[in-house]
Amino acid sequence: MLCASDCEALSVGDLLSLEPQAESAFREAWLGYTEAQGISADDIVFTGAQEAIFAFMQRVLARGSHAVAHFPAYQSLYEVARNQGADVTLWRTHEEHG
Repeated sequence: MLCASDCEALSVGDLLSLEPQAESAFREAWLGYTEAQGISADDIVFTGAQEAIFAFMQRVLARGSHAVAHFPAYQSLYEVARNQGADVTLWRTHEEHG
C-alpha cells in the first residue's frame, strides 16, 4: 500500500512516476471530440423494458399525442407518456374477465 491515512498526498507527478511510460501516455492523451459514426437499429440494445419504454416514448410521443397504455403495468408505460405531454387512456384489464 502506497499511502495510509496518516501519509502525505501524492502529486500528479508522483502518481505518474509509479507506472512506466505513464507520464508520456498522459501527455499524449487526446482530449478532443470524435466524429460520431452513428448507429443502426441492429446496434441498439436495452438492458430491460424500462429503458426501451423510455426511449420509445421520448422519440414517438409529443404534447398533444394520444397513448393507450395497458394497466396495471409498468408505471413508465403511462407516466413517461404523460410527461411527454401526451393524453393517456388507461386500458384497464381485469383478471376475473380473462
